Amino acid sequence: TLLGEVVFLGGRLSNLDYVAFALLVIGSIVLTISHTGSGKRSYSAIIKAVFGATLFAASFVITKYVFDHTTFINGFFWMRLGGILVAIGLFFLHDVRQGIKDFFTKNSKLVQSGYFATQALNGGGFVMQSYAISLASVSLVNALQGSQYLFILIFVAIAAKFKPGLLGEKITVAILVEKLAAVFIIIAGIAALAF
Repeated sequence: TLLGEVVFLGGRLSNLDYVAFALLVIGSIVLTISHTGSGKRSYSAIIKAVFGATLFAASFVITKYVFDHTTFINGFFWMRLGGILVAIGLFFLHDVRQGIKDFFTKNSKLVQSGYFATQALNGGGFVMQSYAISLASVSLVNALQGSQYLFILIFVAIAAKFKPGLLGEKITVAILVEKLAAVFIIIAGIAALAF
C-alpha cells in the first residue's frame, strides 16, 4: 500500500510517519506470530496470502484515488454499488441460493442473530475505515489496521477467562512477553502518528 501510494498517488510521508508506519507493521507482525507448535510452513499458503495482500493493497490505493477526486459519499456509493451488483449476480448461482437456505434452516436464531450482528459491526468498521482513507494517508490507515489484532487479543483474553483454550495456542511467559512487546510497539506507532 505504501509503494502504491508513493508511485501512483504521489503521496509522501514525513519521517515521523515512516517511523510510525514501521512500528505499526512490526508490531502487527509480532502480535500475529502463531505458536501452535506445528512448525509446518505451507509455501503455497504464503504465496496465496501475499497475492491476497497485494490485491487488498491495490484496492486501498484505488479507493484513495477515488476519494481524492470526489466526495466521500459519492465515491463510497459508486464503489459499493459494484459490490452490490456482484452480490446480486451470485444469487443466480444454485449453490449460493442453497447455502443461504441452509443457513436459515439449519442454524438457531441465536447463531443467525450473531451472524447479522457481526456483519453490522463489520459494515460499520468498513465505513469508518473508508472515511479514514478519504481523510489521511492510505498507507498509514492500512498500517493502523494492525491495531485490530491488539483489540482481538484483548477480547480473546477476556473471553478465554470464561472458555479456556479459546486462544488455540499455548501461552507461556515468553509468548506473553512477546505479545506485550508487540502491543507496546503498536502503541508507540499510534503515538508517533499523533505528533
